[in-house]
Amino acid sequence: MDPIRRADDDELLGYVNEVTGAWQALTVFGGTLGERTDRASAEQLVHERGMSSLADHWYYRATPTDGWQVVVLVEAHPGRVRIALDYYSMPGVPTVDVTAADLAAGAGLTLEAQAMVTLDERVERAVNEHEIICDVLACDPELADTAAFCEHYGFSLDQSANTILVASKKVDPPRYAVCVVLGTTRLDVNKKVSELLGVKRLSFADADVTQELTGMMIGGVTAFGIDDLPIYVDAAVLRQSQVVMGGGNRSSKLLLAPAELLKLPNVEVIEDLAIPR
Repeated sequence: MDPIRRADDDELLGYVNEVTGAWQALTVFGGTLGERTDRASAEQLVHERGMSSLADHWYYRATPTDGWQVVVLVEAHPGRVRIALDYYSMPGVPTVDVTAADLAAGAGLTLEAQAMVTLDERVERAVNEHEIICDVLACDPELADTAAFCEHYGFSLDQSANTILVASKKVDPPRYAVCVVLGTTRLDVNKKVSELLGVKRLSFADADVTQELTGMMIGGVTAFGIDDLPIYVDAAVLRQSQVVMGGGNRSSKLLLAPAELLKLPNVEVIEDLAIPR
């Protein structure tokens, strides 16, 4: 295991370690940033993410047979780390100390959530194609709908950016649009969105139409992976520091800075697209 240091001040950023057929990029405490096919790429990952990743959500399991759970880092030191066993570190959330010896013995602590959580294929392609910076979160499919997800996983409704498909079937051909609004607001569908599409009346697309046009399930619909429809984003979404969005299915979510949406070519930011509830 070889240390990687920052050139200007010699600070330890992490390590690279050769394993069968790959190179691991590791943090100062031994957590896995990811695996790459060559040493240079692994070193680059350590330089890019070795320090900034300490503020991210991680995935932890105590033994190889345990399920993965989302955690956050509380304290990180060379060879050891303290983690909070939840999405946030708050009073009452249990913590666990994990050492490099624990990781060597089979415990897991990794940043690359895609190893445990599967996004919808078209969403994953879009995330990769547009270089979207995000965390992938696991979600119980029974808790994928906005209110249930936020209550169970400790997010507020104004952190939830909901993706809604609207339709006008009174014109030929029918017109559709994708709208992204906060969970604390109500889409102004028959005024603002109607004006944008140049139609008199719109309705919310049902689950069957949504599945047909986006390939995604209600509770997991997201703007990422939709290339052939206009995407209107309420300006209020961009004023949040982070938002949670669907992963294309009911078992995953994306946590990201809303400015990442601007990387999509068919996105337009609209003031007052939605009305506070």
